[in-house]
Amino acid sequence: MERLRREQIRLAADRDAGRQQAAQAEMRLAALGDAVLEVIITVDRDLRVIDATPGAKELFDIGDDVSGRSLIEVTRSSELDQLAADALAAGPASPQAVRDELDRLIAVAGRPLRSRAAAFGGGVVLALSDVSELQRLGRARRDFIANISNIMGALKYGMNFLWVGIYFVKQNELVLGPFQGPVACTRIAFGKGVCGTTWKEKKTIIVNDVEKFPGHIVCSSDSKSEIVIPCFKQEEVFAVLDVDSDKLNDFDETDKQYLEKIALIIETL
Repeated sequence: MERLRREQIRLAADRDAGRQQAAQAEMRLAALGDAVLEVIITVDRDLRVIDATPGAKELFDIGDDVSGRSLIEVTRSSELDQLAADALAAGPASPQAVRDELDRLIAVAGRPLRSRAAAFGGGVVLALSDVSELQRLGRARRDFIANISNIMGALKYGMNFLWVGIYFVKQNELVLGPFQGPVACTRIAFGKGVCGTTWKEKKTIIVNDVEKFPGHIVCSSDSKSEIVIPCFKQEEVFAVLDVDSDKLNDFDETDKQYLEKIALIIETL
């Protein structure tokens, strides 16, 4: 009888602890303040998803079966994964600390995706807002090559450029990715041509007359001017966006401004 009583006391203590943990989680959710709490993902201490609201499932196109899958697998977002890890490392925080310290801005398609994370005893709650632009452009869980290909097509036929394509950094050279236009060079060495120089210098380069660019690599004799924009992951160039025109002096600061926004989109895919 005494053994049964001890077990009842233990179960009651576990129940009370669970209630306290739930109350703490609710308090931290309340502390998220002005966030639009239609997109919420809860993960355990191993950053595996416990649950997601319907809004989160729709946003990330993850279906109903999310439990047990890793956060990065579900969202394809290293930023959210890092945000959750940081919240765990910080430990359960006060509501004010959640407000002051865990509010992060994640660049998505040139507009902020506001996210907050709050740690509780069993894991982390992530809440997202300002996601309308991301929803308009498509699901956060994307097919990288498919979307890159469509971006190249939209630029080529929307702006009537001669050639639009992307080169990916692979070891010590750039390797041709999806493109639209004439047959292109498949590999470009680091620091060579406009693309290789953009990779080396980590900045956008505009060339008004390609024949005057030292070491220009001729992929098409129809190309007269060119702009190349670097794309970054963790502050390193992982790709370059290359656009060619059959006209001299065809690119300016306006082209640079908006093509760099396209590069930001590529970086988030």
